[in-house]
Amino acid sequence: RLCGKVGLVGTPDYGLEGCAPGFYRSLFIARRTDPRRDPAEFRDAVFAYNDPMSESGWAAPARWAADRDFRFETALCTGAHRTSAAAVAHGQADLAAIDAQSWRLICRHDPFAEKLHVIGATDPKPGLPLITALTQDADVLFKAFSGAVRKLSAHDRDALSLRGIVRIPAEAYLAIATPEPPPT
Repeated sequence: RLCGKVGLVGTPDYGLEGCAPGFYRSLFIARRTDPRRDPAEFRDAVFAYNDPMSESGWAAPARWAADRDFRFETALCTGAHRTSAAAVAHGQADLAAIDAQSWRLICRHDPFAEKLHVIGATDPKPGLPLITALTQDADVLFKAFSGAVRKLSAHDRDALSLRGIVRIPAEAYLAIATPEPPPT
C-alpha cells in the first residue's frame, strides 16, 4: 500500500540465524508437550496470528501452507506476536508464526516461552524497512541511522540485537506475493 508513497531509508539487520543481513523469517512455534513436529500437522488446529496485514504473522505462514496445498482454516487474531505466543503457551491456540526477532525477545523476557519450541520456519524475506516521506532525503537518514547504531554501546546493541542497517532494493519487497486474508 505504501509503494511509491514513501522512500526506503534502510532495513535494520538483527543478525538472524539463517537470514541474510536485513532479512528475517517466521518461526512456527508450538507447545513442547504437543507431539506434532511439523507445522503441516496443524492444518486443522487453531493458528494464532498477530494481524491480517502482518507478513511474518499471517502472510508468510499462509504462503508456506499454500505451498503444501492447505490453508490454516481456524485462525485466532491476537493483535501482537507476544500475545500469539502466549495463546499457544496457555492453550488458546496450537500453533503460531512469530518473526524471528520477536521470538528472540520473547525467549529473553517471557517465562511462558519455556513451554514453547520452534518446529519450523518460513523462507527468509526482507525485513521491515525504515521509511520516510518522499520529500525527505533517504540517504541522509540512512547515514544518520547507521552512525547512531555504530555509537550504541555493545550492551545496547546486544539488548536490541541490532547489528546495523542495510539497503534492500524495493524490488525485493515488491516480489513478495500477498496471500488470501485469514478466515474470519
